[in-house]
Formats: sequence, structure tokens, C-alpha cells
Amino acid sequence: MVFPLFTYGIPGALMRLLEDFYLYAKDNGYNKAAGIYIVVNCGFPRPEIMGELIRVMKNFCRRLSLNWRFAICMGGGPFAAMTVKAPLLNMKYKRAFSAIAADIKNGDTGQKENYFIKPLIPEPILLWIKAQYEKKMKAGAASK
Repeated sequence: MVFPLFTYGIPGALMRLLEDFYLYAKDNGYNKAAGIYIVVNCGFPRPEIMGELIRVMKNFCRRLSLNWRFAICMGGGPFAAMTVKAPLLNMKYKRAFSAIAADIKNGDTGQKENYFIKPLIPEPILLWIKAQYEKKMKAGAASK
């Protein structure tokens, strides 16, 4: 599953999908052996903020006896996309996504660690950019 994280909350459409799948799965067959991976991007600079989301998804998998594998959590929102071609950050992405491919290919079953990828741009600079953007948006709204 791939989705964004908005202000600490799971997107409503994803919650609805999980609820609907739970109801469907209670009465129908499904592949319990399929590995469940999540890839999440949030606007917060620290990807560790997604810990609660990971707990929710692990619990969902546990309730349905699904095979939880691991998460790739990317902090920085749009800044992550802007820096994806930077060699150091790109290595982190490549390592994380290669881990999913290897896990599927090898049929691994052991517990795996989650990947937390911080933006390449330092947090104080990200916060400054955000403040400048918000100031510009506020000025634009006031002039209308």
C-alpha cells in the first residue's frame, strides 16, 4: 500500500478501504500469505512520526492474519520528491525498495526492520522554507 500521511492521520479513503476489506475478508477467501508492505510519505521532516500509523497497519494485519512485512516511511513531503536525484538520498530509497523486491523474491518470513528516510535538506531549512511559503500564501489570500 502506498499513501500519504496527513497531520498524523490515515487518509479517509484508506480507512474506508481497510474497513471494507475487513468486512469482505470475514466472509470470503483471501491470500493470507501475501506480504503487506506500506510506503508512506509525510510532510513532517522526521519520518519516525509515522510510528502510530505503522502500529495501526500491523494491528490490521494481525486481526486478519495477514503477513505484515515492513514499512518505508519518507519524511519531508514534497522536499523528498525534490531531492530524489541526490545521490545520498537516492541510495536510501534504492536500498528500501530493493528490500521489498528481495523480500518478495526470496519469500522471507523473518521479522524485518522498517525504513525511515529523512529528507536530505536539514530540518531548520525545511521549516524556514515552509514559513516563507505560508507567508507568501497568506499575503496572496489577503490581496484577493
